[in-house]
Amino acid sequence: MVGREGDDIDASGEPERPAAGVELTAGAVARRLGVAPSTLRSWAHRYGLGPAGHETGRYRRYAERDVAELETMCRLVGQGVAPAAAAALARGQESGDGPVASAPATGGEPDGGRRSRARLVRGLVNASQRLDADAVVAGVSEHLAAEGVVATWQLVCRPALAVLDRQVSETGGCIHAQLMFAWAVSTALRPISAAADTTPDPVAGGAAVLLACTDGEQHTLALEALHAALVESRLPARMLGPSVPDVALDEACRRTRPDTAVLWAQTPRTARPGALRTAGSSARSVLAVGPGWAGLDLVDLPETVDTVDDLPAALRHVAARLGLPLELH
Repeated sequence: MVGREGDDIDASGEPERPAAGVELTAGAVARRLGVAPSTLRSWAHRYGLGPAGHETGRYRRYAERDVAELETMCRLVGQGVAPAAAAALARGQESGDGPVASAPATGGEPDGGRRSRARLVRGLVNASQRLDADAVVAGVSEHLAAEGVVATWQLVCRPALAVLDRQVSETGGCIHAQLMFAWAVSTALRPISAAADTTPDPVAGGAAVLLACTDGEQHTLALEALHAALVESRLPARMLGPSVPDVALDEACRRTRPDTAVLWAQTPRTARPGALRTAGSSARSVLAVGPGWAGLDLVDLPETVDTVDDLPAALRHVAARLGLPLELH
């Protein structure tokens, strides 16, 4: 099926990848990549990324090879690679100079990580704004593999979320970018969290950490990061997920008898002391995590209830409770 000239459309109404010998217009390619047509013109002029053999004054037509180069360019820029370097790597992929999948998202500067991490954060924010989920997943996954969950969450994900949160509060827009970033980070964390099913439980008697959001709390990303960090550090953990009613929390704690129950609350509205008491009736200790608990009067709660304000502190608390060595990556 064909729409406007050069726009190949499949049965669902979405552009298809060009088949061999089929060429796309600049508009069709720009829509696929989520960039402006002017960006394609700029990349062609500055870096030579564009249709091979294009003649001045004629419409550009992009073949499959051209689109593949541009997809690589978008992915690398989204990971924080400088445009000139990304273009060289994209062209190198097509000319056989070497793969680009291993192009680093961090490092490469004389004084190391700070500037490269800042560049990565900018790249992830930009990729989120253009809804390039693949670029965000790739960038976060690469940093996770190199630096581990704690460093990735503290130095990359939280700063990027802060930028996106600020944009939402200042403009009232960009919520789509914020939501997509959260989904992409969750996707990148999932393979690490899935290892919990195959990691031997190092705690005698099956004692574990039980993680849950309080009733009505839908923000799970920070709790997912904590779960992945626990698994990565070989600390046994079970995840219940968002908005766990007190009755379900009580049943889960009674069945698993966790050493530590971790309850996440993003806002004061969902930070209910009653949930801490419910978990404390069966868990040996309860850890209240998240900004929702800040400023709440918890003095009347049992001594087994404690609060922390970040992921490393939560890990240290759990490891100390279990009497296990903590291996932060």
